[in-house]
Amino acid sequence: MLLLGVRVLIKKDGEFQSQHISDNAYLKKKGIHCVIDQDKEARRRNKAY
Repeated sequence: MLLLGVRVLIKKDGEFQSQHISDNAYLKKKGIHCVIDQDKEARRRNKAY
């Protein structure tokens, strides 16, 4: 745990990186969203039928 906090303590205006899927650029590029967004999309598609 200490090693995770080193960057936050040493770097000026340091902060922890977001752990949310929707904030990850690589996953966005791959079209992967958080499960809540995926569920909303699936419900909208199924509602149309």
